[in-house]
Amino acid sequence: STGISVTGGITVDDTLNSVLELNTSNANCDITMQSVNTSSLTRLRNATNDFQVHTNGTLGLTINSSQNATFAGSVTAGQYCLAVQQDGSGIPFQVTSGSSIRLIVANDGSVGIGNTSPSPISGGATTLSIKGTVPTKAGGILIQSSDLSVNSYLYADNTSGLSMNTTSSHPLVFRTAATERMRLDA
Repeated sequence: STGISVTGGITVDDTLNSVLELNTSNANCDITMQSVNTSSLTRLRNATNDFQVHTNGTLGLTINSSQNATFAGSVTAGQYCLAVQQDGSGIPFQVTSGSSIRLIVANDGSVGIGNTSPSPISGGATTLSIKGTVPTKAGGILIQSSDLSVNSYLYADNTSGLSMNTTSSHPLVFRTAATERMRLDA
């Protein structure tokens, strides 16, 4: 009625492949690991069909009954890329901050940055779609020299259409096969 107390390690041998089984009539079933000398606490919890991992007494990871994982903090991939495999549900890969979608990779391979409905890539061609944040603002590409002394822009807006621009007195030069074909000076 008061439980058990063991001094030393525990070794369990079981031929039925269930080394440890916990049953409780409570909503939560916990395995708690806590250091006697510190307040460090790790808890594995079966919480009403959700699997939870708590570290230092704080919920860090939840895997729900639909197999969706929610992390309380950041996920770091270290030196390797983070590989994400879609589960076939048709939901695209998304990167969010708060409730806003910041980046989306659609099922057809289109990528949207700040655009949740990117144009599809078709016919094997690669298309990059850059859209301004509001109707009067330009969407474009900024290209800079390594020392940031030259800034060049390629952008489109509602009033002037497509524009190419360089900063200060730098010319706009067109080349083919590394040979200059046309130069527009400041």
